[in-house]
Amino acid sequence: MNIKYITLTIFCLILTGCPATLNIQVTNDSNADILILYSTGYESLIASGETKEEIYKYDCLRIKSNGKTYEFQANIIIDEYIETGKFSSNVYATFTKNYEFEIHQKNKSNIVKLERGCIKEN
Repeated sequence: MNIKYITLTIFCLILTGCPATLNIQVTNDSNADILILYSTGYESLIASGETKEEIYKYDCLRIKSNGKTYEFQANIIIDEYIETGKFSSNVYATFTKNYEFEIHQKNKSNIVKLERGCIKEN
């Protein structure tokens, strides 16, 4: 392969960059199955006691459990809570038996509870 093509490919990759994602490992610590409700309409089921990888956005987080929808205002995550990788980053969270959503480090230290309710855009 010609060196010009290799150089051009590398240069294009540098300019475009790699899309960064923030993955969240959600543990359902409640006694019922939950649905993560995405703004796109997609719903992701997490069984009681299960941990599942979801995509973390900084918009309103909606979780449905036992027919009731709980809303949480997503916060900007402090760096100490983010486990970084080459192409993505992970955050750990738990939906609790008290219907709260907590973000924490992998070892469940330094817990931050998300505020209930969402900021409505005008």
